[in-house]
Amino acid sequence: MDNKLVSIIIPTYNDSENLVMAIESCLHQTYKNIEILICDDGSNDATPEIIKEYTEKYPNKILYYRLKHLESPAIARNVGIKNAKGDFISFLDSDDLMFKNKIEKQVRFLEDNTSIDIVCSNAIKFSGVEDKLFYKTQLYGEKISFKKLLNGNNIINSTVLIKKSLIEDIGFFYERTFYLKNTGKFFYEDYEYWIRASLFNKNIFYSSEILIKYRINCEGISQNSSKEKRIVGLINTLKILLKTRKGNILTNILIINKILFYKRFLYKQKIKDFVKKLLKLIYSLKEKIYYTKRPSIILNTKSCDLREIDIVTTAFNNPGVILYQIKLLRKYLIDSYCYTVADNSTNAKKSDAIMNICKKERVSYIRLPNNPYNNSVSHGVAMNWIYKNYIVKRKAKYFGFIDHDIFPTSKTSIVQFLKKQSIYGHYQERNGIWYLGAGFSFFRSNKNLKSMNFKKGAVNKIKLDTGGMNWKKLYSKINKDQIKFPSHYYKTIRNTDGKAQSDKIEFIGGWLHLFNASGWLSIPKQRERNLIIVKILENLINK
Repeated sequence: MDNKLVSIIIPTYNDSENLVMAIESCLHQTYKNIEILICDDGSNDATPEIIKEYTEKYPNKILYYRLKHLESPAIARNVGIKNAKGDFISFLDSDDLMFKNKIEKQVRFLEDNTSIDIVCSNAIKFSGVEDKLFYKTQLYGEKISFKKLLNGNNIINSTVLIKKSLIEDIGFFYERTFYLKNTGKFFYEDYEYWIRASLFNKNIFYSSEILIKYRINCEGISQNSSKEKRIVGLINTLKILLKTRKGNILTNILIINKILFYKRFLYKQKIKDFVKKLLKLIYSLKEKIYYTKRPSIILNTKSCDLREIDIVTTAFNNPGVILYQIKLLRKYLIDSYCYTVADNSTNAKKSDAIMNICKKERVSYIRLPNNPYNNSVSHGVAMNWIYKNYIVKRKAKYFGFIDHDIFPTSKTSIVQFLKKQSIYGHYQERNGIWYLGAGFSFFRSNKNLKSMNFKKGAVNKIKLDTGGMNWKKLYSKINKDQIKFPSHYYKTIRNTDGKAQSDKIEFIGGWLHLFNASGWLSIPKQRERNLIIVKILENLINK
C-alpha cells in the first residue's frame, strides 16, 4: 500500500508556535511514503527559521514555498497542489494535528473503495483546556450529498484526503483574497471547493473516525467571524460557486433555491436581496445555455430559402391562431415571404397540434428548446434564440417578427416600406426612448444587426418591453422623423371591464392585433370574447 505517494499541504502564516507540532504529526504517520509541502503566506515570525531546520533535516521529504503575504489560504493551498507529486493530497492547517494513522487509514479506504473520490473524517476540537468531539451526530459510512453541503459545511479541511487526479476536473481553489474588515469580500474558499466537487458528481465520503485534532483558536477566521460575517461569507461563497460555472449547476438549481428559502440563519432582508441576485445569475446561465441548444423538431425550413423576406412568429399554446395566421398571410401579404412558426409552447399537446397544422399546410416549423423562463420574459428570450440560430444564418434581405395573434386585414406589403427605410413596425416610446414593439417589427438586414436583444429590460433605469433593449445599438442611431410608421388605433368589440385586453382589438396599419392569445391574463367572459374573435377572423378569410 505504501507505494503511492501522499502529498501533505500545510498553508501557514505567523503560526510558529503551532507549526512544529503540525509537522511532527505528519512525520510520525504510520504511512511513510509522504512529502510535506509547507506554503508560507509571508510569515514575519520565526516560521522561516523553523522550516529551514526541517528542510535541512528532511531535504527529500519537506519542501518550503515562501509567498508574498496575500491573506489567502486558497493561494497557498494552490501552490502546494501545483507542486505536489503525490497520487493523493491531504490538507493540514498549521494549527491542527494528525493522529498517527490518519494517512494510512484514508489511503487504504480510497484504494478499497474506488468509487469514492474524497474522504474526510470527524475530529476532536481542542484549545489546551479540554477536548470535545467535533461532530456528535454524523454517521459512519455516510456520503456527503450536494444538498447536505448546502445545508452547511460539514467537511473539516484538515481531515480530507483527495485523489490528485480530481484536480484536473474540478480545478484549483478560488484565489480571491478576502479581508475580515470588509465583510462584503469575505467567503469560505474551502466550502466552495467541496460544493464544486459535488457538482462534478465526485463522491465525498464521511467517516466518523477521529483522525484530526482541530485547534480552537480565537485568532482564527472561523472563530473571529461575527454572525453577520458568517452569513455574508456563505452568501459570497455561493456567488463565487456560480461565477466559476463549474459542475452541473443547472440540475441543482431547485435544490439551491429550496435550501436558501428554508434556512433560518439568514437575515430576512439579506435572503430577499441575495435570492433575487442569485436567481438572476442562475437564469442568466440557463439563458446562455439555452441559446446554444438545437431545436428538437425542424420541418420544411428548406422549402422557402429563396424568398425575399423572412417572417417568424413565436407560437405559444394556441394552435387556432396559427392556422388563421397562415391563411390570412396567404390571402393578403403580397410579398415573396418565408413564414416560419417558432414554437415556444409549454403544453406538449398544443405544441403537437401546432406542428401538425404546419405539416399539413407545408409551413416551416421549429420546435424551440425548453425555455428557461415560464413567464412573459420567455417571449423575448425565444426571439433571441430565433434571431441567433435561424434569422442570422439564413441571410435574407429582409426579416421580421409578428406575434401569433397579429393578422393582415387587406392586401399589404412589408417589403415596400423596407426598400425605402431600414426598419418598419409598431412604434413605442417610454420616457424619450423609442423602439419597435418586437411583436410587429421588420428590418433590412445589414452588418450592424449581427447582435440584437429582444428580451425585456431597462435602459437608464427605464423599463422597456420586448424589443426595447435594441435602443442603444439600433434605434438611437436612427432619425425617427425619417421613418414612416404604421397608423395605430383601438376598436371596442364588447363592454365588460373596459380594459384593452378584455374589450378591444388593436389595429397597426392594415394589421389586426387580438391581445392575450397566449392566455397570460385572466379576463372576464373569456369564452364570449373568443367567439367574437373567431367571427372577426372568419369574416377576414371570407371577405
